[in-house]
Amino acid sequence: MTQGFTRILSLLMVSLALPLISAATETNAQAKFASAAALLQAHKAAEALPILEELGRSNPSPSVFWNLGLSAAEVGNHAVALQAWRAYRALDASNWQVRAKLIQTHQALGDLQARDQERTDLIALWQAGTDKSLSAQPIFCREQFIHEGRKVMVLEYFRPSGPNAVVYSFMVINESGQQDFKISLGSYEQINQIALELGQRPKDQRLYHLDLYRPAVHETHGMYLGQPGYDVIRPTVLEVLPGKHQQTPKVPAPVPVPAPAEELTRINLPLQKTLLNLRQIDQSSLREKKLSPEQLAEIFRMNQSQLSELVKQHGWPTLTAVGNDAAQGAWLIVQHADHDRNWQREMLGLMEALLAQGEVRKPDVAYLRDRLDVADKQRQRFGTQGKCIGKNIWQPFELADASQVDDWRKSMEMTSLKAYVDRASTILCGKFESAQ
Repeated sequence: MTQGFTRILSLLMVSLALPLISAATETNAQAKFASAAALLQAHKAAEALPILEELGRSNPSPSVFWNLGLSAAEVGNHAVALQAWRAYRALDASNWQVRAKLIQTHQALGDLQARDQERTDLIALWQAGTDKSLSAQPIFCREQFIHEGRKVMVLEYFRPSGPNAVVYSFMVINESGQQDFKISLGSYEQINQIALELGQRPKDQRLYHLDLYRPAVHETHGMYLGQPGYDVIRPTVLEVLPGKHQQTPKVPAPVPVPAPAEELTRINLPLQKTLLNLRQIDQSSLREKKLSPEQLAEIFRMNQSQLSELVKQHGWPTLTAVGNDAAQGAWLIVQHADHDRNWQREMLGLMEALLAQGEVRKPDVAYLRDRLDVADKQRQRFGTQGKCIGKNIWQPFELADASQVDDWRKSMEMTSLKAYVDRASTILCGKFESAQ
């Protein structure tokens, strides 16, 4: 169990234990409360439950209702738990953790509207900063459940931040209270930078991915454009937990980027549609495993022929004329036309002439420039071309100047070379087979 998880779990457990320290005023009630508390600590919630229900009627107090809620939730009697948490809040509305308990209980009862209202109120309270104990917490526990024998604690981050920006963490807990593994939804900065370069997301939306982490194991089980809701990813998690869900390719399909409303009147819609169709043919052909190299090469030639005619009629398709996706589609066709280097060089010249006007995607120019340099047996400037030299190990071909490569890449709105190499190693070299 990691040190971070130990800290989070200890924070939760300490806060949950706080109500236990108060005692009922009457001697008989005090003895019953102590008995119920001992049963709870011995994991005998079913035996503690009727004692606490009786105390709730005869000696109502925050401590009684808190432990009544815990007992009822433990045995799956969520209707009683709901009554207990509401009774607790009526007596002590200052404890923010009862809101988290109500969120968990509404989830268990399937009352998602009530769950979402409690969650909205809890987040608003955290944002207000008036409750110092709440403001100090980065997370809250939004659900606890058992699925196919596995106990799961779901943590939600109030404000996802940092290079990984984790939103939800589904922590699978073993019998000793330690973490076996976790499934998390996050939006990694490195992945988003590369996805932006490759045209797989627009600038105003981020990619989110659902990942499983075990010791020495990292699997991706979902990729989403924009943050998915909890109810969207939860069914997938329930399949991942018992190993019934297939991994998701780590490279999502290119994402269509709608043009802003004010640009629609400037878009050449027929040209845009043609280029988007060509891009779809290009990308679907690359993913079609049944195509032979000769068949794939023929598709690339046909795409080149069509784009060549379009360029003769309209010039190079600019961002203003066709939008981000269609412009990227034109570049992809050139990038894959390795059978005609002279035509690639001609198209690169057209693209470079539009750089200063901001009418081409800068990373597209960098990728094509490197591709031609490598084909001409020259050292590449941006490090985009390379090969797998081992499992999960991608290496760029020779660089023009390793000390300058990150500056050059930054000037073309690209991520660092290290980030690119790390991502390429995962995406391209996971199934590396030696040529020997």
